[in-house]
Amino acid sequence: MTPAQLADAVLAAAAAALSDRHLDSSVLPKAAILERPKNPDHGDYASTLAFQIARRTRVPPHELAQAIADKLISAPAIQSAEVAGGGFLNIRLQSSATGAIAGTIVEQGAAYGQGTKLADQRVNQIGRAHV
Repeated sequence: MTPAQLADAVLAAAAAALSDRHLDSSVLPKAAILERPKNPDHGDYASTLAFQIARRTRVPPHELAQAIADKLISAPAIQSAEVAGGGFLNIRLQSSATGAIAGTIVEQGAAYGQGTKLADQRVNQIGRAHV
């Protein structure tokens, strides 16, 4: 499972969790942001998605994160999904999922990570001071 596939799985789990609660899934962002935790004890990836949508759903982030984790755990490449703190979602991938990524990188060689999906889009914008 690639990080992009995991982000899609997190969004799908969030949409299902919101649907179960009869909440509008339009509050979800277009893409889930995943981070690699500094401490490996916190999992392979972490998400703050529950914090991002809590205010608009009027559901506490911890409850949202738990609902997302409950849905996400059924994904085949997910070993565990746990809630930490006030609503952080910590995710561990099965070792086979991590190995599959390495295999894809080796197979694609220098072409890995190349694409046109974000062509003509500015993704790193640096603000300028107005004097």
